[in-house]
Amino acid sequence: MTLAFLFLAAGLATPVDTVPPPQRVEYRIEASLDESTDVLSGRARVKYVNRSTSSIDTLWFHQHLNAFRPNSAWARRELEYGETRFQQLGPQEHAFERFTRVEVDGSAATPTYPEAPDSTVVGIPLPSTLASGDSVTVLLDWRARLSTTPRRQGRRGRHYDFAQWYPR
Repeated sequence: MTLAFLFLAAGLATPVDTVPPPQRVEYRIEASLDESTDVLSGRARVKYVNRSTSSIDTLWFHQHLNAFRPNSAWARRELEYGETRFQQLGPQEHAFERFTRVEVDGSAATPTYPEAPDSTVVGIPLPSTLASGDSVTVLLDWRARLSTTPRRQGRRGRHYDFAQWYPR
């Protein structure tokens, strides 16, 4: 009890009523794997509720599988340490995650990649700002493939190690 009082007195604690509530995201995902091509086809319906005190105009997602390919930011950073495992992968060996369709509340949307040519972070612009308390539904169709070089993911024959396989 005394310790809590000391933190409050020193200004180090945040009163509970000033902590913003966590954002709310609901996913419904359907996916299938075509073993003849090693490509996963997925569809996600994402409902996002803006629980912040600010309006937003873009939803941000990660497409982590795009890191496991030549010239990604991760592959370039590994080169600084002499690691070339992803730089040497050919077109049938590297990973990818690509949108085939994006809709926001039923209207087509065009993803933006602010760190291009790296495509691990993607913004989905909203047709109008989303006020605090409002929600939006995003439909994401995508195709993804694991790399043949394991690192948090990978594939070999009929063995698939999927991690971070959907846009988050």
